[in-house]
Amino acid sequence: MNPLRKVIFKSLVKTFYQANAGFFLVVAFLGFGFLKTPQHLDIGLALAYHPVYYLIVLVPWGLYALKTLRFCKSQKRQAAYGFLGYLDSLPRTQRLNLVFQTQAALLAPTLFYSLMLAGVASQEGLWTSAIIVVAGNLALLIAAGFRLEKVIIQAVDPGDAPALTTWTNKLPKTLPMLYIHQLFNRQAILLIGTKLISLALVYGFIMIYELDGSDLRLVSLGLLLSTGVNSILAFYYRQFEFNQLRVFRNLPL
Repeated sequence: MNPLRKVIFKSLVKTFYQANAGFFLVVAFLGFGFLKTPQHLDIGLALAYHPVYYLIVLVPWGLYALKTLRFCKSQKRQAAYGFLGYLDSLPRTQRLNLVFQTQAALLAPTLFYSLMLAGVASQEGLWTSAIIVVAGNLALLIAAGFRLEKVIIQAVDPGDAPALTTWTNKLPKTLPMLYIHQLFNRQAILLIGTKLISLALVYGFIMIYELDGSDLRLVSLGLLLSTGVNSILAFYYRQFEFNQLRVFRNLPL
């Protein structure tokens, strides 16, 4: 592996997956614990026969891409990652090649799943659907890659706070509100994505029940999955309490 690429991968890709290990664990449990391979193939077939519904899948993929960019931007703001700015001295072609390899590694979970969807569509002879999946992911990769290049080479002012941080600073800073600040300031994409997916699951299962109308367990399953999606916030709260509130945990009751 190229030494420069090795450094970038260790600095951004490896740290991203380490920092979000809990997120991927919960997603894997929800996506592959409740749903087995036949169910994923059925979902792929349903999407392939109705390509417009690929837009539903592209929304969480887009949020995930934003999550990777937000992480890289937060890393760039740290003093230890100031060396990333020197990538601006590389030739544009070499820099873009490095950036797109990095972004592809960050988007690896969505890219692999999209290849599965494209494979299911192609096996059924639905080449239009397969092309839509591949083209959508390429567009997402290209857009995220160019944005990542800008994030890496752009100078960062440590005192410059995002607009969302400025807004949340108006909220009370009592102990129960500290985790709320943490979510809005550092996990905003996760918070928004979790709530959107949770609402989509409840709405989807209610619509299925209205079409079928014979088994209330469908609604119960939707509520269970929705609760499971929100459980990732509880996991991050435990992580936040352990890492950021050590002083409070050591205080007498």
